[in-house]
Amino acid sequence: MNSGIIQAVLQIRASWEPFELGLATVAMLVVALLLARSALAMKVDRQSADGAIVPLMKIGQGGVATSYLRPAGKARFGKLILDVLTDGEVIKKGSRVVVTEQTDEKIFVEELR
Repeated sequence: MNSGIIQAVLQIRASWEPFELGLATVAMLVVALLLARSALAMKVDRQSADGAIVPLMKIGQGGVATSYLRPAGKARFGKLILDVLTDGEVIKKGSRVVVTEQTDEKIFVEELR
């Protein structure tokens, strides 16, 4: 009698295994995607004191000044147009620039010569 109950329990357990494995796999994928998304968001964007979003830029990344930089202005990096600063030099609109430094709130560039 005990062996019949044990066999029945084992059969029920075996029928649920594929479902449990699939559910566990889906749960792990969801957790991995959420963790990756939050880690990526922390690397990509920073928020300045005034609430503006400042993307994380690579030192040496090139762009084009879309306004005169005296020393503040705007530059295009790919599809993004961002507020940038120079170390005091004036850079003409249309000049190629390169990122030299970034703080939490500011992106510094210099003219690419």
